[in-house]
Amino acid sequence: MEELLRRDPAVAVAVHALERFGDDREPVAHFVGGQVAVPVRIGRSELPLGLAAQALQPVLAGSITGKIRAAGFEPAGAVVYLLAEPADSLAASPDTAVIDQRDIAFLPRVSAIRPGTVVRFRNSDPILHNVFSPAGPGPGFDLGTYPSPGVRERVIGETGVHVILCHVHPEMAAFVVVVPTPYRAVSEPDGSFAIFGVPPGRYQLHVWRRLAAPVEREILITSGRTVEVEIQLVPARRRR
Repeated sequence: MEELLRRDPAVAVAVHALERFGDDREPVAHFVGGQVAVPVRIGRSELPLGLAAQALQPVLAGSITGKIRAAGFEPAGAVVYLLAEPADSLAASPDTAVIDQRDIAFLPRVSAIRPGTVVRFRNSDPILHNVFSPAGPGPGFDLGTYPSPGVRERVIGETGVHVILCHVHPEMAAFVVVVPTPYRAVSEPDGSFAIFGVPPGRYQLHVWRRLAAPVEREILITSGRTVEVEIQLVPARRRR
């Protein structure tokens, strides 16, 4: 069962929902055509768990949308994420993220990922690029210098903000924000963001943006509803 949860996020969502809402829905494992199938009894009906996830999630899930307002800087590039109260037990599946090096810039400049994500650094410029990260949340790394169309990979596991730089072009910088939740978003150029498929419950909403003071507030997600928020960012206080 644990292996199935790791392989199939839809199954994990359904089990998470069933654990949270309980009643007479009991998962029972059996084999169908040599494959493990885990049906869910909903009343008198019985569905394979993957289908149950699809059936249940539109009813159970909520969402959050909003706008980032910023004083003194652009609202783009803010990482908005939700942490459950208590901590969410939803099984994580391996993720992959891509950061391109194009027009002597890292694109996207800001990424939000889960711990253990494989980040692929692609060189799309007709020149040499380098990828390195100084020690911070993790020990740091240097993937070396390589030409187009080269790709180098790094698994990033430590939560926090990882700064990505290039030895060849010191003006290049990117920020990889590692957060322990699948419920996350990066704000668009107009400051808008959206997070969908969130199980109902109480969450702490966190906002990180470079040069801004962090934001934290409690959010209640309810079944089938969208919470709309507006977040005002202010510059972080400089350390003396």
